Amino acid sequence: MKIALLVTGRTEWHGLATALRCLFPEHHFYTVPTEQEAASYPDQFPCSGFTSTQLTEAHEGAPPESAQELVERAAQEALGDRRARAADLVMVLDDLELANAHQPARVVRVFRRAVECHLAGQQGARERTQQALRQRVSFHLIVPMIEAWFFGDPGALAKAGVPPGKPSPALVMADPEVFETDDAAYAAATEASCPCWMSKGRDKKRRPKWLGDLPRKNHPKAYLQWLCIDGDDRSCTTYDEVDAGKRALAELNWAVILNEPRLRFHYLRALLADLSQALGPPITGQIDEHLSQPVATRLARNASPILRNI
Repeated sequence: MKIALLVTGRTEWHGLATALRCLFPEHHFYTVPTEQEAASYPDQFPCSGFTSTQLTEAHEGAPPESAQELVERAAQEALGDRRARAADLVMVLDDLELANAHQPARVVRVFRRAVECHLAGQQGARERTQQALRQRVSFHLIVPMIEAWFFGDPGALAKAGVPPGKPSPALVMADPEVFETDDAAYAAATEASCPCWMSKGRDKKRRPKWLGDLPRKNHPKAYLQWLCIDGDDRSCTTYDEVDAGKRALAELNWAVILNEPRLRFHYLRALLADLSQALGPPITGQIDEHLSQPVATRLARNASPILRNI
C-alpha cells in the first residue's frame, strides 16, 4: 500500500518514512510535501503545524489557517489527481507541543473542526471528499515532540549525537511522552554556558532552546541539545533536526521501544495500531490498541467519525 505522511517537523520529514518502513517493509511510505516539492520550494516545507501556541475555545469554532491547510493537503493526497494516484492511507502528524500538553482532546477537536470547515467548502465534490477523508485519513499527535521517542532507545540518543561516556539522561518519568528530567546541571544552565552564543553576537536564531522561557525540565528537544552541548558549535550544540535527528529517527530500535514494559508511548502506539489495522501487524508483533491513547485511537472515535480515527 501507499502511505502518505503529512508531517510538520524537519526530523519527521527526513526520517519517519524510513523508520516506519522498517516496521512495515512491504509498504511504501513517503512524506508530504514530496522531495520534488521541497526542492522547488525549500522555504515552504515541512507543512506548518498548528499547536506551537496554546489553542483556545475560540479555535474550536474557527480553526487556525495552518490546521485547515493540513486538511486541504491531506484531502489532496487521499483523492489523487491526474498526476498522482491517491494514497491508500494519509497520516497527518503534528506535535502536541508543551503549549497544549494539558489539552490533547482540544487539539483533536480543533482538527476535526478544520475537517468540517473543509467539507463545507466542497460543492460537487463534497460526498467524494468526505468518503476519502473518512476511509483513508487519520490524525495523530507526536507527544510532546519527536525527540521524546529517542529517550526510549539509548541507541537513538547515541545516533542523535550524545557523546560516548555521557552519563545516562536524568529522567524521572516512566513514559517519555510525559517528559521530565531532574538534571541539576541542565536546570541551572545560563547564558554563560553557551560561549558561542555569547561571543558571536546574540543572534536569536542561534540561541539554544535550553535558554528559552519554556518549561525546561519537560522539553525533550531542549534537553537533547543540552546533552549534545558544544560551546564552539552553532547554538552551542551538535544536535540538529536534519542530520542527527534524521539518523536517530530513521534507525530507531522499535523492538526496544515497543517491548520494554516501562515505556508506555500511548500516542505512538495509537499511530502504529492505526497503521496495523490497515497494513497488518508490524515485524515486531501485534500492537495492542487498548494500550494506546484514547483521544487518538479508532477505539474512541466519535459516533459520527469524520476521519479514520476521530
